[in-house]
Amino acid sequence: MDDRRETDESLVRKHAPMSPRKRIRIDGGLEKADTNNPRESHSTQVIAAPFVIAKAQSVSYDTAAPADERFNIEDTEPYLHDSNPTTPLHPFLKIPTDILQVIIKLIDPNDLINLSTTSKEFRQFLLPYIFNRIRIEWLQIDDDFKYCYLVKQLRIVDCNSYGEWHVDVFDKLDRFSQLQHFLINSSNSSNWLKYRSNQCMKALTLYYDKTQTLIVRGGSVVRNNGAGAVVNSHTYAIPGDSVHVGGHLTGNTSGSPRIFSLGHVHQFLVTSLTLYNYHFNWEPQDPITSNVVNLTIHDCTWEYPFTISQFNLGQHLKTLDLCYSTNNSFILSERFNKFLLNDDESTLGNFDSLDSLSIVFLTRKNSWDKVLSLKQLLVFLSKYPSLTSLKLRGWSVNTLSLMLIFRNFKEHKLKMLDLELLVPKNHNRREVEDTKLMLKTLYPWTKVKLKAIES
Repeated sequence: MDDRRETDESLVRKHAPMSPRKRIRIDGGLEKADTNNPRESHSTQVIAAPFVIAKAQSVSYDTAAPADERFNIEDTEPYLHDSNPTTPLHPFLKIPTDILQVIIKLIDPNDLINLSTTSKEFRQFLLPYIFNRIRIEWLQIDDDFKYCYLVKQLRIVDCNSYGEWHVDVFDKLDRFSQLQHFLINSSNSSNWLKYRSNQCMKALTLYYDKTQTLIVRGGSVVRNNGAGAVVNSHTYAIPGDSVHVGGHLTGNTSGSPRIFSLGHVHQFLVTSLTLYNYHFNWEPQDPITSNVVNLTIHDCTWEYPFTISQFNLGQHLKTLDLCYSTNNSFILSERFNKFLLNDDESTLGNFDSLDSLSIVFLTRKNSWDKVLSLKQLLVFLSKYPSLTSLKLRGWSVNTLSLMLIFRNFKEHKLKMLDLELLVPKNHNRREVEDTKLMLKTLYPWTKVKLKAIES
Protein backbone atom coordinates (compact mmCIF):
# COMPACT_ATOMS: atom_id res chain seq x y z
CA MET A 1 0.00 0.00 0.00
CA ASP A 2 1.89 3.03 -1.19
CA ASP A 3 0.86 6.67 -1.44
CA ARG A 4 2.25 7.49 -4.85
CA ARG A 5 -0.33 10.03 -5.96
CA GLU A 6 0.05 12.78 -3.37
CA THR A 7 -0.77 16.44 -3.69
CA ASP A 8 1.38 18.55 -5.96
CA GLU A 9 1.64 22.13 -4.70
CA SER A 10 1.81 23.42 -8.26
CA LEU A 11 -1.59 21.86 -8.90
CA VAL A 12 -2.90 23.61 -5.84
CA ARG A 13 -1.77 26.98 -7.15
CA LYS A 14 -3.31 26.11 -10.51
CA HIS A 15 -6.72 25.90 -8.87
CA ALA A 16 -6.20 28.94 -6.65
CA PRO A 17 -9.42 30.69 -7.79
CA MET A 18 -11.34 28.45 -5.39
CA SER A 19 -9.25 29.17 -2.36
CA PRO A 20 -8.24 32.19 -0.38
CA ARG A 21 -9.09 29.81 2.48
CA LYS A 22 -8.08 26.70 4.31
CA ARG A 23 -7.40 23.59 2.23
CA ILE A 24 -7.99 19.92 2.75
CA ARG A 25 -6.50 17.15 0.63
CA ILE A 26 -8.92 14.97 -1.27
CA ASP A 27 -9.35 12.73 -4.31
CA GLY A 28 -6.12 11.81 -6.03
CA GLY A 29 -4.21 14.28 -3.90
CA LEU A 30 -5.48 17.63 -5.20
CA GLU A 31 -6.12 20.15 -2.46
CA LYS A 32 -9.46 21.89 -2.36
CA ALA A 33 -10.56 25.00 -0.53
CA ASP A 34 -12.80 25.04 2.47
CA THR A 35 -15.07 27.92 3.33
CA ASN A 36 -14.46 30.85 5.68
CA ASN A 37 -17.77 30.16 7.33
CA PRO A 38 -17.00 29.42 11.01
CA ARG A 39 -19.57 26.64 10.96
CA GLU A 40 -17.58 24.86 8.25
CA SER A 41 -14.06 25.55 9.41
CA HIS A 42 -11.63 22.64 9.68
CA SER A 43 -10.01 23.64 12.94
CA THR A 44 -7.59 21.15 14.42
CA GLN A 45 -8.78 19.66 17.69
CA VAL A 46 -6.77 18.05 20.46
CA ILE A 47 -7.37 14.35 21.20
CA ALA A 48 -5.25 14.08 24.32
CA ALA A 49 -2.23 16.04 25.44
CA PRO A 50 0.37 13.24 25.04
CA PHE A 51 -1.14 12.28 21.70
CA VAL A 52 -0.81 15.72 20.11
CA ILE A 53 2.18 15.47 17.81
CA ALA A 54 1.67 18.04 15.12
CA LYS A 55 -1.03 20.00 13.41
CA ALA A 56 -3.16 17.86 11.13
CA GLN A 57 -1.62 17.63 7.70
CA SER A 58 -4.39 16.74 5.29
CA VAL A 59 -7.41 14.66 4.44
CA SER A 60 -6.58 12.69 1.31
CA TYR A 61 -8.65 10.78 -1.18
CA ASP A 62 -7.49 7.17 -1.04
CA THR A 63 -6.14 6.15 -4.43
CA ALA A 64 -3.45 3.89 -2.96
CA ALA A 65 -5.65 1.23 -1.41
CA PRO A 66 -5.60 -2.10 -3.26
CA ALA A 67 -8.28 -2.51 -5.87
CA ASP A 68 -9.90 -5.33 -3.94
CA GLU A 69 -10.17 -3.06 -0.89
CA ARG A 70 -12.19 -0.38 -2.69
CA PHE A 71 -15.92 -0.23 -2.97
CA ASN A 72 -17.26 -0.21 -6.51
CA ILE A 73 -18.21 3.09 -8.03
CA GLU A 74 -21.65 1.60 -8.55
CA ASP A 75 -22.15 1.85 -4.79
CA THR A 76 -22.04 5.62 -5.07
CA GLU A 77 -25.19 7.58 -5.79
CA PRO A 78 -24.81 10.93 -7.60
CA TYR A 79 -25.78 14.02 -5.70
CA LEU A 80 -27.71 16.51 -7.82
CA HIS A 81 -29.03 19.59 -6.10
CA ASP A 82 -29.52 22.87 -7.88
CA SER A 83 -30.70 25.87 -5.92
CA ASN A 84 -32.04 27.25 -9.18
CA PRO A 85 -34.20 24.56 -10.84
CA THR A 86 -34.57 26.66 -13.97
CA THR A 87 -30.85 26.39 -14.73
CA PRO A 88 -30.40 23.79 -17.49
CA LEU A 89 -28.13 20.85 -16.76
CA HIS A 90 -24.89 20.47 -18.65
CA PRO A 91 -25.36 17.94 -21.50
CA PHE A 92 -22.83 15.59 -19.87
CA LEU A 93 -24.97 15.39 -16.74
CA LYS A 94 -28.03 14.44 -18.75
CA ILE A 95 -26.47 11.09 -19.62
CA PRO A 96 -28.27 8.20 -17.83
CA THR A 97 -26.83 7.56 -14.39
CA ASP A 98 -25.70 3.99 -15.05
CA ILE A 99 -23.72 5.14 -18.11
CA LEU A 100 -22.24 8.05 -16.16
CA GLN A 101 -21.04 5.64 -13.49
CA VAL A 102 -19.20 3.58 -16.10
CA ILE A 103 -17.58 6.74 -17.52
CA ILE A 104 -16.54 8.07 -14.11
CA LYS A 105 -15.04 4.70 -13.20
CA LEU A 106 -12.63 5.10 -16.14
CA ILE A 107 -11.60 8.66 -15.28
CA ASP A 108 -8.32 9.20 -13.44
CA PRO A 109 -8.93 10.59 -9.91
CA ASN A 110 -6.91 13.72 -10.63
CA ASP A 111 -8.92 14.36 -13.78
CA LEU A 112 -12.11 13.84 -11.80
CA ILE A 113 -11.07 16.61 -9.44
CA ASN A 114 -10.12 18.87 -12.31
CA LEU A 115 -13.57 18.34 -13.77
CA SER A 116 -15.21 19.14 -10.42
CA THR A 117 -13.47 22.54 -10.34
CA THR A 118 -14.96 23.69 -13.64
CA SER A 119 -18.35 24.64 -12.23
CA LYS A 120 -20.55 24.39 -9.19
CA GLU A 121 -22.85 22.11 -11.13
CA PHE A 122 -20.09 19.55 -11.78
CA ARG A 123 -18.77 19.83 -8.25
CA GLN A 124 -22.16 19.05 -6.73
CA PHE A 125 -22.58 16.08 -9.02
CA LEU A 126 -19.08 14.69 -8.41
CA LEU A 127 -18.91 15.20 -4.65
CA PRO A 128 -19.99 11.62 -3.80
CA TYR A 129 -17.41 10.19 -6.21
CA ILE A 130 -14.60 12.41 -4.92
CA PHE A 131 -15.23 11.84 -1.24
CA ASN A 132 -16.45 8.24 -1.28
CA ARG A 133 -13.05 7.06 -0.01
CA ILE A 134 -10.46 9.12 1.83
CA ARG A 135 -7.37 8.59 3.95
CA ILE A 136 -6.41 10.38 7.13
CA GLU A 137 -3.79 10.23 9.88
CA TRP A 138 -4.34 9.45 13.54
CA LEU A 139 -3.94 13.17 14.31
CA GLN A 140 -6.99 13.96 12.23
CA ILE A 141 -9.49 11.67 13.93
CA ASP A 142 -11.13 14.60 15.71
CA ASP A 143 -10.93 17.04 12.80
CA ASP A 144 -14.15 18.55 11.54
CA PHE A 145 -14.68 17.26 8.01
CA LYS A 146 -17.43 18.93 6.00
CA TYR A 147 -18.18 16.00 3.69
CA CYS A 148 -17.91 13.14 6.16
CA TYR A 149 -21.50 12.11 5.31
CA LEU A 150 -20.28 11.10 1.82
CA VAL A 151 -17.41 8.87 2.95
CA LYS A 152 -17.87 5.14 2.44
CA GLN A 153 -14.26 4.03 2.86
CA LEU A 154 -11.83 5.48 5.39
CA ARG A 155 -8.17 4.52 5.78
CA ILE A 156 -5.76 5.46 8.57
CA VAL A 157 -2.38 5.56 6.85
CA ASP A 158 0.08 5.90 9.74
CA CYS A 159 1.01 3.40 12.47
CA ASN A 160 0.49 4.61 16.00
CA SER A 161 0.46 2.25 18.97
CA TYR A 162 -0.52 4.99 21.40
CA GLY A 163 -3.50 5.90 19.25
CA GLU A 164 -4.65 2.28 19.05
CA TRP A 165 -4.66 1.77 22.82
CA HIS A 166 -5.62 5.24 24.08
CA VAL A 167 -7.91 6.72 21.42
CA ASP A 168 -11.22 4.99 20.73
CA VAL A 169 -11.24 5.67 17.01
CA PHE A 170 -14.43 3.67 16.45
CA ASP A 171 -16.32 5.93 18.83
CA LYS A 172 -15.40 8.85 16.58
CA LEU A 173 -16.80 7.32 13.40
CA ASP A 174 -20.45 8.14 14.10
CA ARG A 175 -20.33 11.26 11.96
CA PHE A 176 -19.39 9.11 8.94
CA SER A 177 -23.00 8.03 8.52
CA GLN A 178 -22.38 6.04 5.31
CA LEU A 179 -19.07 4.45 6.30
CA GLN A 180 -18.87 0.83 5.18
CA HIS A 181 -15.16 -0.02 5.07
CA PHE A 182 -12.46 0.95 7.58
CA LEU A 183 -8.75 0.25 6.94
CA ILE A 184 -6.15 0.56 9.71
CA ASN A 185 -2.37 0.58 9.33
CA SER A 186 -1.13 -1.27 12.41
CA SER A 187 2.27 -2.70 13.31
CA ASN A 188 0.87 -4.57 16.32
CA SER A 189 -1.23 -7.60 17.10
CA SER A 190 -4.98 -7.08 16.99
CA ASN A 191 -5.66 -7.60 20.71
CA TRP A 192 -6.26 -3.85 21.21
CA LEU A 193 -9.50 -4.32 19.27
CA LYS A 194 -10.93 -6.35 22.18
CA TYR A 195 -11.64 -3.04 23.88
CA ARG A 196 -13.37 -1.47 20.87
CA SER A 197 -16.75 -2.07 19.27
CA ASN A 198 -18.78 -1.01 16.26
CA GLN A 199 -22.15 -2.30 15.11
CA CYS A 200 -22.52 -0.39 11.83
CA MET A 201 -19.34 -0.98 9.86
CA LYS A 202 -19.54 -3.73 7.23
CA ALA A 203 -15.87 -4.25 6.31
CA LEU A 204 -12.59 -4.09 8.25
CA THR A 205 -9.05 -4.29 6.88
CA LEU A 206 -5.94 -4.59 9.05
CA TYR A 207 -2.65 -4.12 7.24
CA TYR A 208 0.89 -2.90 7.90
CA ASP A 209 2.84 -0.35 5.87
CA LYS A 210 6.08 0.46 7.66
CA THR A 211 6.84 3.41 5.38
CA GLN A 212 4.00 5.33 7.07
CA THR A 213 5.08 5.64 10.68
CA LEU A 214 6.59 7.98 13.25
CA ILE A 215 10.19 8.30 14.40
CA VAL A 216 11.08 10.01 17.66
CA ARG A 217 14.41 11.87 17.63
CA GLY A 218 15.39 14.11 20.48
CA GLY A 219 11.83 14.87 21.53
CA SER A 220 10.71 15.68 17.98
CA VAL A 221 8.70 13.44 15.75
CA VAL A 222 10.04 12.61 12.32
CA ARG A 223 7.32 11.47 9.95
CA ASN A 224 8.53 8.75 7.59
CA ASN A 225 6.38 8.87 4.47
CA GLY A 226 8.52 6.60 2.33
CA ALA A 227 9.97 9.53 0.38
CA GLY A 228 12.18 10.82 3.16
CA ALA A 229 11.73 11.91 6.77
CA VAL A 230 10.11 15.24 7.57
CA VAL A 231 10.63 16.76 11.02
CA ASN A 232 7.65 18.40 12.70
CA SER A 233 8.95 21.31 14.74
CA HIS A 234 6.05 21.56 17.21
CA THR A 235 5.76 18.03 18.49
CA TYR A 236 5.48 15.93 21.60
CA ALA A 237 6.91 12.48 22.12
CA ILE A 238 4.39 9.65 22.26
CA PRO A 239 4.87 7.39 25.30
CA GLY A 240 5.44 3.78 24.36
CA ASP A 241 4.99 4.25 20.63
CA SER A 242 6.76 1.92 18.20
CA VAL A 243 9.58 3.55 16.29
CA HIS A 244 10.96 2.66 12.87
CA VAL A 245 14.52 3.64 12.06
CA GLY A 246 16.02 2.66 8.74
CA GLY A 247 13.06 0.41 7.99
CA HIS A 248 13.53 -1.73 11.13
CA LEU A 249 11.14 -1.87 14.05
CA THR A 250 12.94 -0.66 17.17
CA GLY A 251 9.93 -0.13 19.41
CA ASN A 252 9.17 -3.85 19.35
CA THR A 253 12.48 -5.68 19.53
CA SER A 254 11.04 -9.09 20.36
CA GLY A 255 10.50 -9.95 16.70
CA SER A 256 7.28 -11.75 17.64
CA PRO A 257 4.63 -12.19 14.94
CA ARG A 258 1.53 -10.01 14.73
CA ILE A 259 -1.23 -12.12 16.28
CA PHE A 260 -4.86 -12.05 15.20
CA SER A 261 -7.81 -13.81 16.79
CA LEU A 262 -11.52 -13.69 15.99
CA GLY A 263 -12.01 -13.08 19.69
CA HIS A 264 -10.36 -9.69 19.24
CA VAL A 265 -13.17 -8.50 16.94
CA HIS A 266 -16.12 -10.26 18.56
CA GLN A 267 -17.75 -6.89 19.32
CA PHE A 268 -17.86 -5.99 15.63
CA LEU A 269 -20.53 -7.07 13.17
CA VAL A 270 -18.30 -6.89 10.09
CA THR A 271 -19.21 -9.22 7.25
CA SER A 272 -15.99 -8.60 5.27
CA LEU A 273 -12.59 -9.08 6.92
CA THR A 274 -9.19 -8.56 5.26
CA LEU A 275 -5.93 -9.35 7.08
CA TYR A 276 -2.33 -8.73 6.04
CA ASN A 277 0.68 -10.51 7.58
CA TYR A 278 -0.98 -11.90 10.69
CA HIS A 279 -0.44 -15.15 12.56
CA PHE A 280 -3.39 -17.26 13.75
CA ASN A 281 -3.11 -19.53 16.79
CA TRP A 282 -6.27 -19.47 18.91
CA GLU A 283 -7.18 -22.81 20.40
CA PRO A 284 -9.88 -25.07 18.88
CA GLN A 285 -11.32 -25.70 22.34
CA ASP A 286 -12.22 -21.99 22.46
CA PRO A 287 -14.74 -21.86 19.58
CA ILE A 288 -15.41 -18.33 18.36
CA THR A 289 -18.22 -17.67 15.93
CA SER A 290 -18.40 -14.61 13.71
CA ASN A 291 -20.57 -12.99 11.05
CA VAL A 292 -17.75 -12.87 8.50
CA VAL A 293 -19.02 -13.66 5.01
CA ASN A 294 -15.98 -12.60 2.99
CA LEU A 295 -12.50 -13.45 4.33
CA THR A 296 -9.32 -12.31 2.59
CA ILE A 297 -5.88 -13.11 3.99
CA HIS A 298 -2.56 -11.91 2.54
CA ASP A 299 0.68 -13.58 3.65
CA CYS A 300 -0.90 -14.86 6.87
CA THR A 301 0.38 -17.92 8.73
CA TRP A 302 -0.92 -20.30 11.37
CA GLU A 303 0.30 -23.15 13.54
CA TYR A 304 -1.01 -26.40 15.00
CA PRO A 305 -3.69 -26.95 16.15
CA PHE A 306 -5.30 -23.99 14.35
CA THR A 307 -7.11 -24.57 11.04
CA ILE A 308 -8.65 -22.05 8.64
CA SER A 309 -12.03 -23.74 9.10
CA GLN A 310 -12.17 -22.14 12.57
CA PHE A 311 -13.17 -18.93 10.79
CA ASN A 312 -16.38 -20.67 9.72
CA LEU A 313 -17.85 -22.20 12.85
CA GLY A 314 -21.10 -20.34 12.25
CA GLN A 315 -21.30 -21.43 8.60
CA HIS A 316 -21.54 -17.83 7.37
CA LEU A 317 -18.42 -17.78 5.20
CA LYS A 318 -19.13 -17.47 1.47
CA THR A 319 -15.84 -16.17 0.03
CA LEU A 320 -12.29 -17.20 0.96
CA ASP A 321 -9.30 -15.52 -0.71
CA LEU A 322 -5.68 -16.42 0.09
CA CYS A 323 -2.72 -14.60 -1.45
CA TYR A 324 0.99 -15.23 -0.82
CA SER A 325 3.76 -13.05 -2.19
CA THR A 326 7.45 -12.18 -1.83
CA ASN A 327 8.51 -15.83 -1.64
CA ASN A 328 6.60 -16.49 1.56
CA SER A 329 8.07 -19.69 2.97
CA PHE A 330 4.82 -20.60 4.72
CA ILE A 331 3.51 -22.13 1.49
CA LEU A 332 6.12 -24.88 1.97
CA SER A 333 4.98 -25.69 5.50
CA GLU A 334 3.14 -28.77 6.64
CA ARG A 335 0.22 -26.69 7.92
CA PHE A 336 -0.39 -25.09 4.54
CA ASN A 337 -0.09 -28.39 2.68
CA LYS A 338 -2.59 -29.97 5.03
CA PHE A 339 -4.98 -27.14 4.27
CA LEU A 340 -4.60 -27.70 0.51
CA LEU A 341 -5.07 -31.47 0.79
CA ASN A 342 -7.90 -31.31 3.32
CA ASP A 343 -5.87 -33.20 5.93
CA ASP A 344 -6.62 -30.84 8.83
CA GLU A 345 -7.29 -32.72 12.03
CA SER A 346 -9.85 -30.23 13.32
CA THR A 347 -13.44 -31.39 13.54
CA LEU A 348 -14.78 -28.01 14.62
CA GLY A 349 -15.46 -26.42 11.27
CA ASN A 350 -15.86 -27.07 7.58
CA PHE A 351 -16.40 -25.16 4.36
CA ASP A 352 -19.82 -26.45 3.36
CA SER A 353 -21.11 -22.87 3.08
CA LEU A 354 -18.28 -21.61 0.82
CA ASP A 355 -19.26 -20.31 -2.63
CA SER A 356 -15.99 -18.80 -3.86
CA LEU A 357 -12.36 -19.83 -3.34
CA SER A 358 -9.23 -18.03 -4.55
CA ILE A 359 -5.64 -19.15 -3.93
CA VAL A 360 -2.99 -16.94 -5.53
CA PHE A 361 0.82 -17.20 -5.41
CA LEU A 362 2.95 -14.23 -6.49
CA THR A 363 6.70 -13.82 -7.11
CA ARG A 364 7.75 -17.32 -6.15
CA LYS A 365 11.01 -19.18 -6.53
CA ASN A 366 10.73 -21.94 -9.14
CA SER A 367 11.47 -24.61 -6.57
CA TRP A 368 8.50 -23.40 -4.49
CA ASP A 369 5.87 -23.81 -7.20
CA LYS A 370 2.65 -25.49 -6.17
CA VAL A 371 1.69 -28.12 -8.73
CA LEU A 372 -1.90 -28.26 -9.93
CA SER A 373 -2.98 -31.87 -10.31
CA LEU A 374 -6.23 -33.73 -10.83
CA LYS A 375 -6.03 -34.88 -7.22
CA GLN A 376 -5.77 -31.29 -6.01
CA LEU A 377 -8.76 -30.18 -8.08
CA LEU A 378 -10.86 -33.06 -6.81
CA VAL A 379 -9.91 -32.15 -3.24
CA PHE A 380 -11.18 -28.62 -3.80
CA LEU A 381 -14.50 -29.90 -5.11
CA SER A 382 -14.99 -32.41 -2.29
CA LYS A 383 -13.82 -30.06 0.45
CA TYR A 384 -16.05 -27.23 -0.79
CA PRO A 385 -19.28 -28.94 -1.95
CA SER A 386 -21.11 -25.64 -2.59
CA LEU A 387 -18.27 -24.06 -4.57
CA THR A 388 -19.37 -22.08 -7.64
CA SER A 389 -16.22 -20.02 -8.29
CA LEU A 390 -12.61 -21.22 -8.23
CA LYS A 391 -9.63 -18.96 -8.90
CA LEU A 392 -6.09 -20.40 -8.97
CA ARG A 393 -3.14 -18.26 -10.02
CA GLY A 394 0.58 -18.91 -9.84
CA TRP A 395 0.18 -22.70 -9.82
CA SER A 396 2.56 -24.81 -11.90
CA VAL A 397 1.32 -27.34 -14.44
CA ASN A 398 2.73 -29.51 -17.19
CA THR A 399 0.91 -28.73 -20.44
CA LEU A 400 1.20 -32.38 -21.50
CA SER A 401 -1.02 -33.37 -18.58
CA LEU A 402 -3.24 -30.28 -18.66
CA MET A 403 -5.88 -31.75 -20.96
CA LEU A 404 -5.76 -35.09 -19.14
CA ILE A 405 -6.45 -33.33 -15.84
CA PHE A 406 -9.59 -31.59 -17.04
CA ARG A 407 -10.82 -34.45 -19.20
CA ASN A 408 -11.17 -36.46 -15.98
CA PHE A 409 -12.60 -33.50 -14.12
CA LYS A 410 -15.81 -34.88 -12.65
CA GLU A 411 -19.11 -33.05 -12.83
CA HIS A 412 -19.17 -29.95 -10.73
CA LYS A 413 -21.23 -26.87 -9.86
CA LEU A 414 -18.60 -24.32 -10.87
CA LYS A 415 -19.92 -21.29 -12.71
CA MET A 416 -16.51 -19.62 -12.86
CA LEU A 417 -13.11 -21.27 -13.34
CA ASP A 418 -10.27 -18.71 -13.42
CA LEU A 419 -6.83 -20.26 -13.97
CA GLU A 420 -3.51 -18.48 -14.49
CA LEU A 421 -0.93 -21.27 -14.62
CA LEU A 422 2.84 -21.42 -14.85
CA VAL A 423 4.11 -23.56 -17.72
CA PRO A 424 7.60 -24.48 -18.98
CA LYS A 425 9.18 -22.15 -21.52
CA ASN A 426 9.10 -24.80 -24.22
CA HIS A 427 5.45 -25.67 -23.62
CA ASN A 428 3.08 -26.60 -26.40
CA ARG A 429 0.84 -23.55 -26.91
CA ARG A 430 -1.65 -25.64 -28.80
CA GLU A 431 -2.27 -27.77 -25.71
CA VAL A 432 -3.46 -24.72 -23.76
CA GLU A 433 -5.89 -23.62 -26.48
CA ASP A 434 -7.20 -27.14 -26.92
CA THR A 435 -7.76 -27.45 -23.18
CA LYS A 436 -9.69 -24.18 -23.09
CA LEU A 437 -11.89 -25.33 -25.98
CA MET A 438 -12.45 -28.71 -24.34
CA LEU A 439 -13.52 -27.07 -21.07
CA LYS A 440 -16.05 -24.89 -22.83
CA THR A 441 -17.40 -27.93 -24.67
CA LEU A 442 -17.61 -30.31 -21.72
CA TYR A 443 -18.83 -27.72 -19.20
CA PRO A 444 -20.91 -25.12 -21.05
CA TRP A 445 -22.38 -23.85 -17.76
CA THR A 446 -18.91 -22.77 -16.58
CA LYS A 447 -17.24 -19.52 -17.59
CA VAL A 448 -13.60 -20.47 -18.19
CA LYS A 449 -10.57 -18.18 -18.02
CA LEU A 450 -7.34 -20.02 -18.79
CA LYS A 451 -4.03 -18.23 -19.15
CA ALA A 452 -0.57 -19.80 -19.40
CA ILE A 453 2.52 -17.90 -18.23
CA GLU A 454 6.03 -19.15 -18.96
CA SER A 455 7.97 -19.66 -15.74
